[in-house]
Amino acid sequence: MKFIKKIILISTSGIFLAGCSARIDDIGYYDRNDNQRVISADEVYSTLSDSMNNYENVTKYDGTLSMDTVKEAMFKIRHDHPDLFWLDSYVLTESNGSSKLELSPMNGYSSEELEKMHRELISAADSFIVDMPSGLDDYGKILYVHDKLVLSTDYDKVGASSSKSGLWGTAYGCLVQGNAVCQGYAEAFQYIMNQLGMECGVCTGESVNGSHAWNYVNLNGKYYWLDVTWDDPDFGGETDSSIIHSYFLIDDEHLKRTREIDSECFYIPECYSMDDNYYMRSGTYLTYYNFNELAEILAANFDQRRAEIMFANRAAYDMAMADLFDNGKIWELTAETNAAQSITYTNDDTMCMLIIEY
Repeated sequence: MKFIKKIILISTSGIFLAGCSARIDDIGYYDRNDNQRVISADEVYSTLSDSMNNYENVTKYDGTLSMDTVKEAMFKIRHDHPDLFWLDSYVLTESNGSSKLELSPMNGYSSEELEKMHRELISAADSFIVDMPSGLDDYGKILYVHDKLVLSTDYDKVGASSSKSGLWGTAYGCLVQGNAVCQGYAEAFQYIMNQLGMECGVCTGESVNGSHAWNYVNLNGKYYWLDVTWDDPDFGGETDSSIIHSYFLIDDEHLKRTREIDSECFYIPECYSMDDNYYMRSGTYLTYYNFNELAEILAANFDQRRAEIMFANRAAYDMAMADLFDNGKIWELTAETNAAQSITYTNDDTMCMLIIEY
């Protein structure tokens, strides 16, 4: 008697974060006939990625295909191809020594709809690159994409609170619709970086605000962390504020102040350098508090009337906050700016960051 073994694996946030919280449901079990050819994850990865690029939802394999193998291949596809954004769930069917994997696209989109949306995503990413000023080095390209994503994307608070997957958690939501949660920001950034020939990926973990996704990027042979979402004032509800760079090219020590990295991430780099950090490159990374040095920074940023500063340690940061605001020295710093009656500041105790607008 011939038996059909069917495994249904429903997986949304197990592969990616639908909002900023993760979930996974696995349903089914699996029996193997050791005399059958075993399909490898690499074979599934190659076949499935080609199929998805052709907007086909069914792939077939001559041999035994396990649930773990499918999950491994899906995990790698999600890491390598953030533009293939529509995967929502899939069904694996085993019958007479062959296997069939059938994808269920997000929101039930047809192949024609997926092709149109995929092309819209590619076009939006291409526009980012075409609009980029000429002559930028790799650091400048990363900064440009980071800042433009912040300016062009609204943080989707409805999507973040949803219990299901949606376009808000994809590169499409970020680049085409302009609405995204952390996963959408991160996948959009990765896709554009990869198109520019720069190594970049997405990592996930548990942050002080819940489950979260962000990026790593390789610059000048060194890995750095970058979190576009948390550098968007819209994420914190401050829609009128300027772009922040607290999480722009930081090292492990700075990143782990606010989160733990999932051990099951596809790749976790060692980020030990602050050489190309935003504040280091801007000359506003201070190892200690010095009133005169801070005055020079404000003078150098007079045209923008805005200075963004990071302190290397909490002691220096606390000393600055106490002297400037508790002791009122901020008025001396801005006395010659003709804006002494209009001073605002933004601070982050965890990242030891201070923004003064004057």
